[in-house]
Amino acid sequence: MKLCPFCNAPEDKPHTTSCPTRNDKMQSGDPVYRDARPRSFQVGLEFQDYVCTQLAREHIVLQNLGSKLYQLQVGENLQGFEIKYDERCTDTGRLSIEVAEKSRDDPALPWTASGIARSDNTWLYIQGDRDIIFIFAKSWLLQYYTTAQPEIAEKFGTIRTFYVPFTDAELGAARVLRPKASQSTKGIPLSVPQPQWAYADQVSQLT
Repeated sequence: MKLCPFCNAPEDKPHTTSCPTRNDKMQSGDPVYRDARPRSFQVGLEFQDYVCTQLAREHIVLQNLGSKLYQLQVGENLQGFEIKYDERCTDTGRLSIEVAEKSRDDPALPWTASGIARSDNTWLYIQGDRDIIFIFAKSWLLQYYTTAQPEIAEKFGTIRTFYVPFTDAELGAARVLRPKASQSTKGIPLSVPQPQWAYADQVSQLT
């Protein structure tokens, strides 16, 4: 039985009122960070390729999975890395961490766990833009939500996120890459979960 990573409720049962994946309507109330248009699928793919080239320079080879079937059954890639393009993170100085989603803005539709709340093989979370890339242990982001208790923002009626300021992200990241400045900063050491047997030697390059 899969449990919600935020409130430990079974995914098919009611969640606590403070859980970001609970199924009721929330207020957005976020005047600072608003996406100007819906997320572009092609831009996201291009950013994934960009991140792959940057990781290769760190001696990390990433094998992405392209089909929806394998993404749902396994994850975004074989190594368990999740890559998210955060278009306005440099402008706002914070990351928008996704926790729930809907296919469309319809109150009758239930919220589905996504991002760091999704149950798949993801253990490493990579987010940023072409100026700065943060590499986190997903467990750190879940712990951050639990301890910092940031407000949940709802966008377009289809996405729920919380924000992590760059100051906190720099402290919690395992590695921060600044490709345009050719900088790579090490942070919190990573503990490679099992079975990540084929990639432990590669990932050890990050820490």
